[in-house]
Amino acid sequence: MTYYMPTRIISGKNAVADNTALLSKFGKSVLIVTSPSSRKNGALDDVLHALDQQGIKNHIVDNVRPNPSVASFTGAHEIIKKAGADFIIGIGGGSPLDAAKAYAVLGANDMPPMRLFDNAWLKSPLPIVAIPTTAGTGSEVTPYSILTIEEETMKRSFAGPDIFPKLCFLDAAYTATLPRSVCVDTAVDFLTHAVEGYLCTGASPLSDALAVEAMSVFAAELPNIERGDLSCDSRQRLLYASSVAGMVISQTRTIGLHAMGYALTTVRDIPHGRANGLLLAEFLKVMQPGCRDKIKTVLGLLGMKGIDGVANMIKRLFDDKNVFTADEIERFTVLTAANSAARPNPVALSRGDVRDIFAKSLL
Repeated sequence: MTYYMPTRIISGKNAVADNTALLSKFGKSVLIVTSPSSRKNGALDDVLHALDQQGIKNHIVDNVRPNPSVASFTGAHEIIKKAGADFIIGIGGGSPLDAAKAYAVLGANDMPPMRLFDNAWLKSPLPIVAIPTTAGTGSEVTPYSILTIEEETMKRSFAGPDIFPKLCFLDAAYTATLPRSVCVDTAVDFLTHAVEGYLCTGASPLSDALAVEAMSVFAAELPNIERGDLSCDSRQRLLYASSVAGMVISQTRTIGLHAMGYALTTVRDIPHGRANGLLLAEFLKVMQPGCRDKIKTVLGLLGMKGIDGVANMIKRLFDDKNVFTADEIERFTVLTAANSAARPNPVALSRGDVRDIFAKSLL
């Protein structure tokens, strides 16, 4: 067993404001990578105030779009060079945090963005500070970044131990403006992180303990998630559980479910967590022969007697109105079959298995 999680986590109310001195350790100039939402939820204002207190200059890139494309990072090295940035602060959901990691690598290495997927760079990336504003991605504690290659209609990841953020702040106040749909989508995202990491062939007793913790928090908060009635304490617990689930996959990786979910996101623009959730029950049925005891534990933690309970939960949470065609099922299968099969699944996934999961989940 190995375990490596070098990110310093500071969690709680006013986490940024109460720890501004920590930012000065990374340098005198920073590139802030975010999306417009950080101006609405208060996170950007808090960060700018903290930087001002420490005399740190800032340059802001606030146009990160959902599921950022590789092409959007063309010129990233020049942007960072012009800003004179010593480090990166990523503020937002999974997309801005993944983008921050791309900027960190490209800021230190003048290379085409597609070279990110070589997972090898000559110079160490710039240090990253991560401030999540959704409770789902866990990117603030992982060594992964997921980007979209538009020409291939598919997502790919790059990874390395040196793109773990050095520091992250977990303050649920930044999630308070999220609509119910986003809260649901992101909560299901971290649930699938925990479940997949738990079932992964690379799981260990330590990652399993973290996965059980994340699933337990999800189950305890499920009634509140369903009602859309999340107190400040509930939001903080979900943000905590999201990071815990991120710690799980930072050790184990995700398995075939995530690879399949990417197809729904890139082809149909379905939010990532929702895409995974729509496929979760049928995926578990295929995995069950290889990990019956673990799936029994998952169901027990969620308070369910069988996998059909998972399907019913997803229906209650999403009330999904998407309609799919047989041609789309085949396209999803073609896009993801090889990638899904290559993941560390407890049961080998054939192309037929992938097609059946898509068809039974979506048709």
